[in-house]
Amino acid sequence: MMVVTGIYLLFELAFGARLLDVVGSTTDLEEIEQIENAGRVISGIALTLVVWTSLILPRIRRMSWWTPWRRTRSALMLGGSTILCCLASYAIQEAILDGLSYGSSPAQRQAASTLTLVSSSVQNASALLRGLDFEQVDRSSPESKTFMALLPSLALSVDRLEERTRGSIEELLEAQAEDALGGPGSFYANVYFPAMTEIMRSYNDVYLPASDRHARAIARIPDEQTRLYRQYRNGLGRYTPTSLPRSQHPRVRSQLRQAGIMVPLDWALTDRAGFMSAVAERIRGEVTPGYERVMIDAYGAVLPDDLTPAQFFGHPVIQDRWRSRMGMEHEIPLAVNLDQDAAERTIYRPWVEAIVDARRPLYFSPISAFEEGAEHYQDGITAIRIAYIPLIAFTFSILGALVHSFKTLNFALKAAVGAGSPRALKTAKVLRLVLFGTVISAGALAARNENPITRSELFLELEAQTSERVGAPLAAMMRAVIQLQTYNYPIAETIRNRVLLGITYDFDPDTDIPTFEHIDLTS
Repeated sequence: MMVVTGIYLLFELAFGARLLDVVGSTTDLEEIEQIENAGRVISGIALTLVVWTSLILPRIRRMSWWTPWRRTRSALMLGGSTILCCLASYAIQEAILDGLSYGSSPAQRQAASTLTLVSSSVQNASALLRGLDFEQVDRSSPESKTFMALLPSLALSVDRLEERTRGSIEELLEAQAEDALGGPGSFYANVYFPAMTEIMRSYNDVYLPASDRHARAIARIPDEQTRLYRQYRNGLGRYTPTSLPRSQHPRVRSQLRQAGIMVPLDWALTDRAGFMSAVAERIRGEVTPGYERVMIDAYGAVLPDDLTPAQFFGHPVIQDRWRSRMGMEHEIPLAVNLDQDAAERTIYRPWVEAIVDARRPLYFSPISAFEEGAEHYQDGITAIRIAYIPLIAFTFSILGALVHSFKTLNFALKAAVGAGSPRALKTAKVLRLVLFGTVISAGALAARNENPITRSELFLELEAQTSERVGAPLAAMMRAVIQLQTYNYPIAETIRNRVLLGITYDFDPDTDIPTFEHIDLTS
C-alpha cells in the first residue's frame, strides 16, 4: 500500500498545481468543471485508499485460505469499493455545491454574477483592484492565482457591491469582448482575413465553375429545342404533324419518350410549345441535379447560378456560413477586401458592441431578476458555482494531500522500524505520533505565514467582511489556502512537470491581452 499511496500522492499533488493554474486563470464554468471532475475522481481514489486500508485489506488478510473464489471475491471487493468511493466523492462535493448554489439568495446570485466578471477581468489583466498593488504582487505567483480563484467567494460579502462596480461594468464588458476577439490587429489577421480568403476561394474554386457549367448548359436549351424539333419533324418522313394518321400518334409519342423527351401521353403532335417544354425539362434534369449537389455540399443550400461577386458574398446563405467560420453569433454584415481600418470600423467594433449589448442585461438587472424562476436565476446559480468550486476543490485537494502524505510517511516508518517485537511496535507508535504532530505543525505554520496577498488592504477588508457576515471559519480557511499554496505549488508543479511529464488534465489556459480599468472593492 505504501507504493500505491505514494503514486496516488504524486497525482494528487500534480493535480493541485494544475487546479491552481486553471481556476486562477479562467471563470469559464465548462473549463472549471472539467478540471473539477478530474479532482472528484482523484478525491474518490483518496477515499478508496482509506477504505482499502481500514476495511477491505484487513478483511482479505483474514481469509483462511486462498482459492479462485476468494481471489474473485477479493477483486470484486476492491473494484466495488473503488466505484462506490468515487461515486460517493462525486456526490458529496456535488451536494455541497448544490447546497451553496440553490441555497443562495437573489442578492448573492446577483453579486456572484458581477464578481465573476470582475474576477475574469482581473485574471485577464483587463482590470486592476484598488487595495492590491500588482507592482508588488506577481500575477503568476501561487498566492496571486489562488486569490484570483477565490475572489468571487471572498467578495460576496462586500458592502454596496453593485454601487461600487456599476460604473466599470460597461468598460469591463467591452474589454472582455475585445479580449475574446483578440484586439483589432489579431482579429484582422487571425479571424477576418482567413475567413474572407476561404470564402473567396470557395467562390473562385466551387461556385464559379459549377454555376458557369450549369448556366452554359441552360443557355443551350433554345438551340437544342430547335435541333430536336427539326429531328422530330424529319422523322415523320413525308407526313406532317397534321397529316400523320392518328393510329401512328402513340408510336411517335413512345419514340420521343424513349429518347428522353418526356411529352405527355396525350400530347398532340401539333403542340410545338409542349415539345419545347419537354426538351427543356430533359436538359435541366440532366444538368441541374449535379449543380444542386455541388451547391448543397459546399453551402448547404442551392444558390442561383447567375450571382455576381457582390451578390454571392452578400447572399444570406454565404453571410451565415462566413459568420459561422468566424465564430460570430450576431447578424453583422460582412464584406470582402477590407483593409484593417475598414474591417475594424464595419465588423470588429459592431461585433464588440453586439457582445456587450447581449451581456449587459445580466449585470444591470434588479435583484428580482435573480429570484427562482426569473430571467437570470440560472445565470446566478452558475455564478455561485464558479465562485465556490475553487474553494471546495482546493479544500479537498489539500486535505487529500495532507492525509496521504502522512499515510505514505507512516507506511515508510513501519517498513523501517518493523513490527517483530513489542518494543518495535511501541517505538513505531511513538514515532507515528511525532510524525503526525510534525506534519500538522508544519502545515499549520505554513498556513500562518503571510504573503503580499494576505497583507494587502483589499484582502484584509474582504477577510473581515467574510468573517463578519459568513463566519470566521470560512475566512480562516480562505486565508490558509492562499498562504499554503506559496509552499505547496512549487513542489506540486515540479512533480507535475518532471515526474509526471507535464500532465495537464486536459486544460491549457489562454493567453491574455492586457487593458486596464480600476475596480474598487474596498471602502
